[in-house]
Parts: sequence; C-alpha cells; structure tokens
Amino acid sequence: MRYLERMMHPEWYHGHRRAPPFFEGWYYKLVSADGSRRYAIIPGIFKSDDPVQNHAFVQVLNGTTGRVVYHRFPADAFRAAENRFEVTVGANRFTERYIALQLAGAEQTLYGEVHFEGVQPWPVRLGSPGIMGPFGWLPGHRAVAWECNHGVLSLDHGLRGSTVVDGQALDWTGGRGYIEKDWGAAFPSAWI
Repeated sequence: MRYLERMMHPEWYHGHRRAPPFFEGWYYKLVSADGSRRYAIIPGIFKSDDPVQNHAFVQVLNGTTGRVVYHRFPADAFRAAENRFEVTVGANRFTERYIALQLAGAEQTLYGEVHFEGVQPWPVRLGSPGIMGPFGWLPGHRAVAWECNHGVLSLDHGLRGSTVVDGQALDWTGGRGYIEKDWGAAFPSAWI
C-alpha cells in the first residue's frame, strides 16, 4: 500500500527507505511580474554509496545572470514529511504552497518567503501516476533504461512575496512560477 500511495503523490519525498545511490530534488522557478528576474531554487538530498559524499543542498540559479550557487548542508539537515509534501533543508522550508529561505553562505545570502497561488499540478491518475504516464509504475528503472522519475507539481501559478539576495530586494508578487522534481538512482546526463 505504501508504494501505491507514494506513486500517486509524486510531490512527496520518495527516499525514506531507499538505499544509495539515491537523489531527490525539487525545482522551483520564479519569474517576476515584469519578466526581468528569473530564479530557480532547487532543494534536495544526495545519498551516495560513499557515506562521506552524502549531503543535502539548496542550489540557486539566477536566470538573468547565469550565476549558480550551491549551498551544501550535512545530510542530517534534510527532513521530509512521510505523507505530505513538506521538506526542510536546515532553516529552509519547501512545500507546494510556499518556500521560506534563510541561506547565508560565503558566496550568497538569500532570505525571504514566496507563496504560490492557483497551483496547477499535472493530473495524477491510477493508469498514469504523473507526467511519466504508465512508465511511472515500473520498478527497477535502471533495468528499463532510465535512471530516475520525473514529476510536474505545478504547470503554472501566481507568486506573492519577496526575497533579499545579497542585499538586493526582489519582489515576486504578480509573477509566475513552476514546480517540478526528479528522484532516483542518478540524474540522467542526457535525455530526449
């Protein structure tokens, strides 16, 4: 029953009982109302065959400048609810309704909260548990030539809130957002 329930909720964390190698990451895209600011915020976890490599992260991509900052955390800084989409990485919180950020690193500081309005998830049905269609049901994905699952958690939604990035205030109110995720043994190096 747990497998069926989890597959019908691609937004939930799938790694509670998964052995390494395993990763899971959520991709939040934020676009300002005037389109001049575009950011991607990616929280996640990486479990390696080598325990020294295990870690959680929040990656921040500035789509305007191309700058990428990888905030690395100890693996035990990652927490995920069992039966709902709620993830924390350190003091940072991620759900399908909002993100709350408190990142303070040598390369970047990023604080703020952005709420999502009118989230439009990809339809999940018994015959098609998400964007992968019926292939989402197949276990042992390496045996069938793919390394991970993919989910679309919101095709489009409104934004309300603001962040401060390295001292610069960014207002996201009136902007648009998108959320997707990947989980599995490895992120593909290429795809069609």
